[in-house]
Amino acid sequence: MKKLLQILVIAGLAYGLFGCAAKKTMDATYESEHAIEAEIISVGNDGTKMIKSWGYAKTPELALIDAKRKAVKAAIFHGFAAGGGSAKVGPIVKDENAKTEHKAFFDEFFKDGGKYLQYVNSKNVGMPSGEDRLKMKKGYKVAASVSIEFDSLRKYLEDKGIARSLDAGF
Repeated sequence: MKKLLQILVIAGLAYGLFGCAAKKTMDATYESEHAIEAEIISVGNDGTKMIKSWGYAKTPELALIDAKRKAVKAAIFHGFAAGGGSAKVGPIVKDENAKTEHKAFFDEFFKDGGKYLQYVNSKNVGMPSGEDRLKMKKGYKVAASVSIEFDSLRKYLEDKGIARSLDAGF
């Protein structure tokens, strides 16, 4: 009986130490396969589009950064459904293998403070609140209204050999 009690105590301690280990946190990189929630709000001048994008993170500030990153990711890899006075917008990079073929480029492009920030401008004044800032179990879900410079971004990716030029043909 004493032996059984010792085994149960040891098993309970082992479960307490290893079973409650820290869980993985969401990685806010461009490779994240979490669904991207982004939509066109309106079309601006000079090849810009206003996008509403949602980001997820432990703090509202990091979630806002994630929302910007996801808006650019959507523009490059996914495109946008019709809305906000715009027809459907296809992805800038149509090659499905581009993420893996140009992994080093995109790792550098989407790193914290990376070059992607040159093509996205936040239209939020301060931190979003109300329905654009939701407290969730493991952090925050924050919506950002951003403008993306589509034409400049497309030109940059074409110059780097990542995207095909619109006049490249079939």
